[in-house]
Amino acid sequence: MRGGGPAPARAPARAGAGPPRGPRRGPRACRAPPPPPRRAPRARLARDEPGVVLSHDNAPDQSVLCGDEDAVGRCLARIADPEVPRRVLPFRSGFHSPMLAPYLPGFSAVFDRVPLARPSVPVWSATTVAPYPDDETELRALLNRHLVEPVRFRAVIERLYRAGARVFVQVGCGSLTRFVAATLAGRPHRTVSAGSATRPQLDQLRWAAAALWAEGHAPDLPALGLTTPAAPPPRTGPAPGIGPALSTGPAPSTHPVAGAYEAAVAAVSASVETVYRTWRERT
Repeated sequence: MRGGGPAPARAPARAGAGPPRGPRRGPRACRAPPPPPRRAPRARLARDEPGVVLSHDNAPDQSVLCGDEDAVGRCLARIADPEVPRRVLPFRSGFHSPMLAPYLPGFSAVFDRVPLARPSVPVWSATTVAPYPDDETELRALLNRHLVEPVRFRAVIERLYRAGARVFVQVGCGSLTRFVAATLAGRPHRTVSAGSATRPQLDQLRWAAAALWAEGHAPDLPALGLTTPAAPPPRTGPAPGIGPALSTGPAPSTHPVAGAYEAAVAAVSASVETVYRTWRERT
């Protein structure tokens, strides 16, 4: 979206966004801090700024404020802790806020032409923090609401966890696995990304399938050129860098899929340890 209007702003951790600043017109995004208990970021940062809204509640350490650039700047100036990362995002977008409402008819016209089919598994909405409705009219209305209401990703992860979900798969690349890990920190769970920006996609899909197999699921391994083992090995403890284990038992087998998975995890863990050790030495 171009032209005049409010500006969305995005910032991780406990505060909202600041420089670098972009063009003066249009919606602006800035990352904002996580809300304290019983209190939303807008209440703390956007007080007396009715034109600034919370557009994304991604995780305990990342939220997104959206509003006029000057108003967003005033909100971020209220963050006193210099250690809190924050910045104004270098793009214009009013998505997931009332600022997109004037453009909603165009999106609705597109939605109305899209044929719908009943999903084979429940599909959850980060707007309502509940499964999408079965009624087609209600579902299409919710698609419109999704464009002008906040993304409540943290809340939907908590709700899914309470419903029994323990393994979370991101289809493609992005930050969702990190948001899940931050939200569920200290609780048994797994996050798996099916896409990668740094390795061949087929290799990443194989890695993801091996991770799911190791957790007791049944991915279609032959479709990825892998051999299907008789049964997934029980885990004896957490895989390095992945999170707490979900089950216990004898030592894992040496099946090629398990070996490839554990080698990939070990490589990632070694890289993380190197970065952390370097940081500790410098600080």
